[in-house]
Amino acid sequence: MLVFAGSFFICSAVFASAGNTTGYAWSDQIGWVRFGCDNCNTNVTDSALTGYAWNDNHGWIKLDASSPDGTAGVKNNGNGVLSGQAWGDNVGWINFAGVTINASSGKLGGTATGDSRSNIVGTLSFDCTTCNVQTSWQPSCGNGICNGGETCSTCPADCGSCGGGGGSSSGVNGACGIANNTSSYSIPTTNLCSAGTPSAVTGSGPWTWTCSGLYGGLASSTCTANKALNFPAGCTSILGYSITTGLSCSGISLVNLPAGCTSTSGYSITTGLPCSGTILVTPPTIPTPPVCAPYMTKYIQLGVANDSAEVKKLQDFLIKYEGFSDLAETGIYDDATYNAVKAFQLKYANDILTPWGFTAPTGYVQRTTIKKINEIYCKAQPNSQQSNVSNVFTQLLVYGSNGGQVVLLQDTLKKLGFFPQSIKSNGNFGPATLKAVQAFQIYYKITKPGIIGYGQVGPNTRRVLNQLINQ
Repeated sequence: MLVFAGSFFICSAVFASAGNTTGYAWSDQIGWVRFGCDNCNTNVTDSALTGYAWNDNHGWIKLDASSPDGTAGVKNNGNGVLSGQAWGDNVGWINFAGVTINASSGKLGGTATGDSRSNIVGTLSFDCTTCNVQTSWQPSCGNGICNGGETCSTCPADCGSCGGGGGSSSGVNGACGIANNTSSYSIPTTNLCSAGTPSAVTGSGPWTWTCSGLYGGLASSTCTANKALNFPAGCTSILGYSITTGLSCSGISLVNLPAGCTSTSGYSITTGLPCSGTILVTPPTIPTPPVCAPYMTKYIQLGVANDSAEVKKLQDFLIKYEGFSDLAETGIYDDATYNAVKAFQLKYANDILTPWGFTAPTGYVQRTTIKKINEIYCKAQPNSQQSNVSNVFTQLLVYGSNGGQVVLLQDTLKKLGFFPQSIKSNGNFGPATLKAVQAFQIYYKITKPGIIGYGQVGPNTRRVLNQLINQ
């Protein structure tokens, strides 16, 4: 068990020899990026980073991505200096040049840079106050510690030179690993020794063990790990507020904040709603008017095998709604019905013929003719209306998008009470717009944190926006 620095996160991991990696880095544009989640399988080897990282708003980021020119994939030079690029379908390339691994602590530091063409990630920092990405990987040879299967033959720089009989001319003393003097929620099992072989771990917290020497070296002094306090859910100390319950981490319920909030200002990181607990303007509910099902659905044409039931509906419509009383409901598209249709098309030429560039009627009962019939029929039905929503929002909008559709999005969210009135609608999809979209999606139960599409204006979000804007 590892308790990482900072007041936000507690992560546990069972490290493999390759160097499993856990923790969080911070992007100034997309927020927290997690390494070592349940299905991330994030690993560091002497030559590369493998597996995935995860961002709640933009999904998976592949660390060992590939490209035809061979420049993709995050590389390790063997001494903890990283290079190369990771790839996310929703964020593009992220360049890891500038990120290093501390050979002693295993902590990642420095800054990765997002693709300037998409400008979605911005900078990804491993050095922020609460950033805590850490790995058990260490340089194989030359770090001054004889471990990881090194011997005097394979790494004399760390383990000493071998004598004529194959033994070491100088023993290696055992040394406690980075698990020493830490706090853990359960018995520690990894990183017990930086040199030598660990003994059995004893105790029930605090726990103790020793590290035996190699090649006649001395055993270490007693290594110790303390039992971590049981902080309230969502807390890593007694300071601040829980990120899951909003209650004080001191255990005293002085303030009951909304989930995902640490104060009464700003927005919740889990729901996207204001931490003040109120929405500036109560958004209207979406009306659900009865929708008239299409009356006619099939094409009709003179001289072909038409659907008789559909022809009867056409004849019934022309008799009841257009006054062609001399027609008979025969189910046959005869000359009388054909001529009545042509008269109908001339009467509503602007809606039926003009869209096609026609001036004369065709007698064909097809798209625009059927549309006009259905429109007239539905308007005549009691307590029913035809679905006629104008699709004002038509584009996928994500963090980093810009243009007229974003201006309209910001103006609409202002009217609905989700976007701050004090911020100008500038057409740039930035942090304020992201928070407003997330709050809108949660309020209308479109999606929620952790689900793909959260914070993006996709098909379902556009549908609700278009319904509201057409009211």
